[in-house]
Amino acid sequence: MNYYEMLGVSPTANTTEIEQAIDARYNYWRALVTHHDPNKVNQANQELQKLETIRGTLMDANKRAKYDAAIGIGNTIGGLVDPIATTKPPISPPSPPPPPRRRAATDTAFQRTDVWECSRCKTPNPPNTHFCEKCGNTLGKDCPNCAKLIKAAATFCPHCGKNLAQAAHEKRVRAEEAEKQKQLFTDTFANLQWEIMPQLLEQAKRSEDFYFDIANLIEIDQWSKGRVVLVGDAGYPTPLTAWGVSLALIGAYILAGELKTAGGDYRTAFEAYEREFRPFVEQKTKEARRTGLRLVPGSALGLWMRNQVMKLFSIPAVSRLAARMTYGRMFRESFALKDYEVLSS
Repeated sequence: MNYYEMLGVSPTANTTEIEQAIDARYNYWRALVTHHDPNKVNQANQELQKLETIRGTLMDANKRAKYDAAIGIGNTIGGLVDPIATTKPPISPPSPPPPPRRRAATDTAFQRTDVWECSRCKTPNPPNTHFCEKCGNTLGKDCPNCAKLIKAAATFCPHCGKNLAQAAHEKRVRAEEAEKQKQLFTDTFANLQWEIMPQLLEQAKRSEDFYFDIANLIEIDQWSKGRVVLVGDAGYPTPLTAWGVSLALIGAYILAGELKTAGGDYRTAFEAYEREFRPFVEQKTKEARRTGLRLVPGSALGLWMRNQVMKLFSIPAVSRLAARMTYGRMFRESFALKDYEVLSS
């Protein structure tokens, strides 16, 4: 399949038509980059890379001419038909359309595609109906992954793309894991002498969205791929530090400035954005790792020392002093914002 067939356009399509076809497919695949299914994510990334290759070939007149010659399209010049090489037969006028069919008295809603038909009694029901209005048969069920209502006979969810059997299995595993985590939470804090602890433990047992996870730090080698670029916690998270908003604002400022400076050339802008900001982010990532070790220590002694420091922070004067010595000074003294004159023009 050649590039034109992949885009669904004619080899004689002009650059505007080709760009519209590429953008339509780009938006479709870009929406799947955050899909729940990793296979879908991999496919989406591959398709996006393929579209970038197609864009670079078909939007350049010289490259397109070479590509057309390579695939044996010799009668197109710059996306237009060569009148010398092609002689089209005269087009006969279209036949008149057939008269509209009269709706028979026996026509029913069974012929409609916007209904959910009951498999038992064949009664048409409105879409998104849990049970048949006539016989009570089950028509819809909730997707185990995204919880949206779908047809009971479906194999894949039309909303999130998950295989329903796999999603149901993963949901059971998560539920079993959550029960184990709740039990660990209860065993750890059951003997804590705190007046509201019994209520907290009881609420944790009944919770349907119990969250229990490890404290970790994710580092990403590259912040951009194709037309997708990461900013803030999506690209450089610093958990347990309260720096997320500050880093996100600085990153957004630099990205906007580099995009404007590059005149919309996103490749150049993305490279400049990362080159400008990554050294500072890497410095803060190292500090975040040290902060994590202090806040979530791996020994009883470390835990005791952390608790003593936290007690000091409960004193307002100490808390204010610590804030001035860390967060405010950190950004004022360790990073100077570049002055993008183009932003004010």
